[in-house]
This record gives sequence, C-alpha cells and structure tokens, in this order.
Amino acid sequence: MLHLRLGEITAFPFIEPPDGKAISDGFNLLQELSAVDRNSQLTPLGRQLARLPVDPRMGRMLLEAAKLGSLQEVLIVASAMSIQDPRERPPERQQAADQAHAQWKDADSDFAGLVNLWRGFEEQRQALTASPLRNWCRKNFSITCVCVSGAIPIAS
Repeated sequence: MLHLRLGEITAFPFIEPPDGKAISDGFNLLQELSAVDRNSQLTPLGRQLARLPVDPRMGRMLLEAAKLGSLQEVLIVASAMSIQDPRERPPERQQAADQAHAQWKDADSDFAGLVNLWRGFEEQRQALTASPLRNWCRKNFSITCVCVSGAIPIAS
C-alpha cells in the first residue's frame, strides 16, 4: 500500500479492515526486513520488495542472494519452501525412498540437499526426453517431474 501510495492504511476503505495488531505486526516485519524505516516510510529496498510477487520474507532472501552472488541456490530453496516436499516417501517403500534420496543428502543442511536434488533433476531434464525423465523421477522418488512441462531451467 505504501508503494502504491494509497494513503493511511487505517483510513483505507477495506470491506473487512485488518485488526490494528495485524497492521502493527506487518510494519514490524517490514522494519525487520529493512523495507520500511522507523517512521514507516518505504526504503529503497522496500520499493524493490514491493515489485516482487512473493512473500516479503522470500523477496528479502532473493534480493540479498542476488547481491551476494548466490541467487541460483536461493531460488531453488525459496521455490522448495513454497511447495510440498518434492521428495516422495510412500509408506510401503520408505526404505527404498530413503536410499534413493540419500544421493542428494547433505550432512550439514537440508537446504543444500534440496539444491542437490534440483541439480540432479535439472541434469536429467537436460539429457532425457519426457517419458524417461518421468521414469527417472519415479525411480528416485521425486515428484519434481509433476511440473516438467512448466519447469523453467535456471541458467548455469
């Protein structure tokens, strides 16, 4: 609302106005993210965040990652955080699934494991046609292939 210059939030004619605590909590979060200053004014970073069609927390991660040269990895992690776990673990085949997932596991970080999974998938996506790729996903207990037709490759 600040970015669109819609005026004072408490004066906006909402059909169902948000609770005052919700507005206060929202400003506190935006201040923690450096999107607004202590006077509740939009910062340059806040203007960048307002243009991203994602949750402000995710947007802040992406902007910082771009600045630090780790955007590719953080895009993978942010994407994974916005969906259900891309790894399947059917109750009747848990041991086989765990063994298949072990190839991407990282001892220090679940997030790094998600990056490894995506890179493994992307490698196969580049090398295989649709049907063999679906078979690879089944064999590796990965539902990543659900969106194969809409997958957007990340530039290397």
